[in-house]
Amino acid sequence: MTATTRPRVRRWRWVLAVVCVVVVAIGAAGVVVWRSIPDYRIAFVVDTSAAGASSAVAGAVGAAVQNTGDGDALSLRRFGGRCGDSHNTAQVVGAGAGHAARISRSARGLATGGSATLESGVLAAINDFSGHYPFRGRKVNRIIVVTGRGTDACNRDQAGVKKALQAKVKAAGLRLDFRFVGYLTPTGEQANLTQLASAVNASAPEFARTPADLAATLKRLVIPKPVGAVPVKIPIGSFAGTWTVHGSQLVIRPDGTGDLTWNGGPCQDPNAVEDVSLCEGHSHVTFTPTGDGRLMGTYGAVSFTANDTGKPKPPPPGEWPSGGQTFYLRHYEKDHNLLVSSNGTGTRPGNPYFCDQYAENHNDSTYQLCGA
Repeated sequence: MTATTRPRVRRWRWVLAVVCVVVVAIGAAGVVVWRSIPDYRIAFVVDTSAAGASSAVAGAVGAAVQNTGDGDALSLRRFGGRCGDSHNTAQVVGAGAGHAARISRSARGLATGGSATLESGVLAAINDFSGHYPFRGRKVNRIIVVTGRGTDACNRDQAGVKKALQAKVKAAGLRLDFRFVGYLTPTGEQANLTQLASAVNASAPEFARTPADLAATLKRLVIPKPVGAVPVKIPIGSFAGTWTVHGSQLVIRPDGTGDLTWNGGPCQDPNAVEDVSLCEGHSHVTFTPTGDGRLMGTYGAVSFTANDTGKPKPPPPGEWPSGGQTFYLRHYEKDHNLLVSSNGTGTRPGNPYFCDQYAENHNDSTYQLCGA
């Protein structure tokens, strides 16, 4: 080797050494980034308006986040305030692992008041997932919306709200897993929340009437099903949907769960002689096909709330169903009409005929039964 070739060899050795260091550094950085990507990213979007805020919501969110995995990326966003105000929704805790305790503390300290700016909250939550960082979940990206209202207080065009959410999801190009939970949501607004959920390809909302129901629902929703698990399909078929009748509403979901709400008549707080209100009865229901064309419903816990305030009330006088009792459903001549059979172990409050949203388009006299 000549004197002139030795420096060249040394230079190439230095170049190779530098290249090796760079490759190792890039590889190490890649490993760090890969390990930083969570399997699950879950965002809580909470209604802090005057209609939706309560200590029960804060407590349920706090309990739910303690049920998540250490590596789950969690965040908290609130909505509620003045219409048109850019601050009527805000991210309270950004997405990241190890945020459970922060979210629990922050949920209890949220200021309340204003109108239910549902559209602003959900649109902003979608936007939170649009960036490259914080990292989206490898397996699940879930947005859990907890709301006291089923409509946006600032937009009378509820159809426009649905279109805006659909457009936002499409523009973002994301696969988001929405879950809507209504807490003490007025019965008249539940159908709209169901339609809103459908607009973003979410399953039907779940409606909780008690703090215990709300806490149990949120705890279940923060535990995604194992990847690759095959969901159990229950042949609910044409029974699935929202069925209404004079003062009552029955929601039947394809997974065999549902909710029944009915007019309970006047109820009175025994501690306040003059406090008389019209009440609603509520019960979660589990449905099971019987194999003979009927559907058996099993009542969960039964509770009553005042129509005007949504506050819990003692049961009004009368015979009401109780948890564990059953009733049966069958189609009454047409698919758009259901009849509650008289057999079963539980009392069925109110009119036994239910109709779906399309029944009013028919002139057949059988459809008049649901409004009788």
